[in-house]
Amino acid sequence: MCSISTNLKTIIDLGCGNGFLFKIFLKSYPKASAILLDHSEPMIEQVHNNMKDYRPL
Repeated sequence: MCSISTNLKTIIDLGCGNGFLFKIFLKSYPKASAILLDHSEPMIEQVHNNMKDYRPL
């Protein structure tokens, strides 16, 4: 079984799509920052739109 530290500081999401998974992590780790990467320009645009309420990108 895998465990995740409760003081998680940075999440790296390779192939982040629209950022949906990171939003789920933010509920458990609201102080975490992220590096979200995707090869698709439309997905990166969606991440910018979906995450604008959380923190500056």
